[in-house]
Amino acid sequence: MTIEGTKAEASSGDATLTDWLEELRAPFLTASVIPVLVGGAVAWAALKDLWGMDWYLFFLTMIGVVFLHLGANVTNDYWDFLGGTDVINRNRTAFSGGSSTLVDKRLSPRKVLRLGQMFLALGSIVGLYLVYLLGEDGWIILLLGMIGVGGAYFYSAPPLSLASKGMGDLVIGALFGLLVVLGTYYIQVRSFSWEALAASIPVSLWIAAVIWVNQFPDMEADAASGKRTLVVRWGVERSIEVYTTVQVGAMAVIVGAVIMNLMPLAALVTMAAFVPAAGAIAVLNRSRGIYPDMEPAMGLTVITHLVGGTLLCVGIVVGA
Repeated sequence: MTIEGTKAEASSGDATLTDWLEELRAPFLTASVIPVLVGGAVAWAALKDLWGMDWYLFFLTMIGVVFLHLGANVTNDYWDFLGGTDVINRNRTAFSGGSSTLVDKRLSPRKVLRLGQMFLALGSIVGLYLVYLLGEDGWIILLLGMIGVGGAYFYSAPPLSLASKGMGDLVIGALFGLLVVLGTYYIQVRSFSWEALAASIPVSLWIAAVIWVNQFPDMEADAASGKRTLVVRWGVERSIEVYTTVQVGAMAVIVGAVIMNLMPLAALVTMAAFVPAAGAIAVLNRSRGIYPDMEPAMGLTVITHLVGGTLLCVGIVVGA
């Protein structure tokens, strides 16, 4: 299903500031802030006895990643609207189904696309400035930035439409975990490390779990519009099993990293994040993934990502 020629074009002259802020979905920026903080924590632990953190580069990194995340949010809304997914979705929640500003005709699709492209451009400009500041070490960040911008845009946009091909969870996990944590670390230390890689893996798994669980209410609309996510392909029962494996796996990685001396013992404080994760697993199994009974699992998964990432930072810094 498509909205041909964006027939639902709204006269966005009546749009309010609240409409535009809703479109940005700013509350979900924790997905980009947490990996920058984790990468910064690992870098701080590595540099505290050397020359220390470059806070100017750190905050530039944060700003650039946030801009790219906003661009991804908005362009994803545009393409899901254009593809019909959000239009026919009867199970929209606070966590999934888009922002509703396009479906409700409060904003113009064309202007929403331009807004998304503007934020992607701003993020790219910040990234290029970082490349310039890093000098001969900047080419790595240029490469990571190109992957990040491409993944953010083509998550929903054709011709790749990665989410529709069942790759959305992997892409988001890689971008908002592995890539951002390692990129933030590299900008400070000018190299990679096993410690940074170890810290990036649970962050990747937590954010992938957020995307995964948010697809349960969207299954019917996704399937009808041709958006073949893995949750659509595999069905509810198997998808709950995958979700459980991902959450348990994130904690197992942290325990393993502590045993291998890639994280300090204090990082085990992160185990507290399994409390909301276990709650989400229980809700999914009790509700069999059926909306609206499963909706609390979505909030608990977001809490797991936020609490887990924050405690991981604390554990790494305290144990350094």
